Amino acid sequence: MAPEDLERIFEFRNQQGKLLKFPLWPQLQHVVNHATHHRSEIATNLLQKSGQ
Repeated sequence: MAPEDLERIFEFRNQQGKLLKFPLWPQLQHVVNHATHHRSEIATNLLQKSGQ
């Protein structure tokens, strides 16, 4: 992916049907951050269940 590809406009509809448009780079950043959040939730849950 070239740097200029990150500036492309990403379009999608939210659950209410509203069309939203954003540059691609914040959406990719959100996906990575969201995945990190879920991994930390899983790690916390595993630690709690193991008694540590």
